[in-house]
Amino acid sequence: GLNAINPTAGFSIGVEFRTSSHAFQIYASNLKGIISQDNYFYNTNDFFDGDILFGFTITRLYNF
Repeated sequence: GLNAINPTAGFSIGVEFRTSSHAFQIYASNLKGIISQDNYFYNTNDFFDGDILFGFTITRLYNF
């Protein structure tokens, strides 16, 4: 049989800093999947119970 999974709601918070050529994002979340369906149905991390994952993104901005 299938294992019963009780998914936890997703919660994220982040901030973005921009320069003339780059954007930097720093965020904290309880979601670890890239595919949203995985997060909706299989997320067991609870943000408010300490299951926090941190992320960092750099994007190059082209101003033509």
